[in-house]
Amino acid sequence: MNINSVALFPRDATTIYAVGNENNQGKILVYDYDLNSFWQPISLPAGQVLSATEIDAGTLLIAMDNGTVYKFTYSPLGLLPWLSATAQHIRYDLAGGTVITCEGNSIKQYDYPLVNVLDQVLLSDTAADIELWYNR
Repeated sequence: MNINSVALFPRDATTIYAVGNENNQGKILVYDYDLNSFWQPISLPAGQVLSATEIDAGTLLIAMDNGTVYKFTYSPLGLLPWLSATAQHIRYDLAGGTVITCEGNSIKQYDYPLVNVLDQVLLSDTAADIELWYNR
C-alpha cells in the first residue's frame, strides 16, 4: 500500500477500503483479498484526507483539508460534497443515525443523510479525537 492510511473499513468478506494520503494527495483504495492487490475506484479532489467514517458497506464520508466532507458511494460509483466543514475527526453513530464532527474546539452532531446540525459543544481546548461509547 503506497498511502499513509487514515482509516481502513471492511466492504465485504473479501475487500476493504483504505483511505489515506500519498504525497499530500488524498486517495481511496479498495483492497481485494482474492487478487492480493489494490485498485482506485475514484480520484479524490486536490488536498489531504483528514478523517473518514463508514456509513455502510457502500458509503463513506471523507473529510478533507479543503473544507469539504465528501460522500463516497460504491454503487453507483460517485463522490459528492456532503458538508462544508474542515473536520479533523468524523464518526458515524450507527445507533443514533447521526454524524459527529470535530473542528478544533467545536464538536457538532449532524442528522444523516440530511445536513442539519442537531447539537454543538464548544470545548475550552482542541479535541484530540472522538470516541463513541454505547451504554445499555
